[in-house]
Amino acid sequence: MMTRWAVVSDFDGSFTEMDGAVGLLDHYTDVDWRKLDDLFDTDEITLRILMEKEADMLNCTRSEMIEFALKNMIVRKGAVEFIKLCQERSIPVTIASEGFVDYIEKILEREGLEGVTVHANRLIWEDKLIVGLSHPSGSEDCDKCGTCKENIVKEYQAQGYKVVYIGDGISDLCGSRVADKRFARDRLAKDLGKKGMEFTPFEDFHLISEFVRSNPS
Repeated sequence: MMTRWAVVSDFDGSFTEMDGAVGLLDHYTDVDWRKLDDLFDTDEITLRILMEKEADMLNCTRSEMIEFALKNMIVRKGAVEFIKLCQERSIPVTIASEGFVDYIEKILEREGLEGVTVHANRLIWEDKLIVGLSHPSGSEDCDKCGTCKENIVKEYQAQGYKVVYIGDGISDLCGSRVADKRFARDRLAKDLGKKGMEFTPFEDFHLISEFVRSNPS
């Protein structure tokens, strides 16, 4: 029986070259937002709370945010072709991100990618200002992350799929550790290595496309 594959990919720093949230914070805040990262690194706040506090710091309109993202966020080499290859082979692809759906959907639209499911945090706007952050794909049992990537992987597996996970950061650890095939870079690669978990390093999507071609679904 042929294996059915599904793909779950992080967005910022994985699908794209830059982390959009970091770029936005550097551009649209007047305070040292990196002090919040120190609180997260010492386990004083969760990733979900970190994202909520960082969203509160952003001083921009939605149109300014999207304009910045479209101008500065470049997709990683081979990423668009990879998505289209999966779609041609009826392999479901999901973006699972701790970033903001506001710019993610616009980047996918710019690249001509349709039919990609997106799970990400959603900014709450009022009179063109950010007034909060919601977590439509958060876990009911764990409040550590805004988007529960582990649940997304497990939902595919419950439907009979094996899951390819693509990621680069701390928010990808839970999702990648339950996946069937891992492609990792940057901090995720270091964390998986420390845990002795098998993964394939990547810097572009060409290698991941080769995996899809050599493992028909």
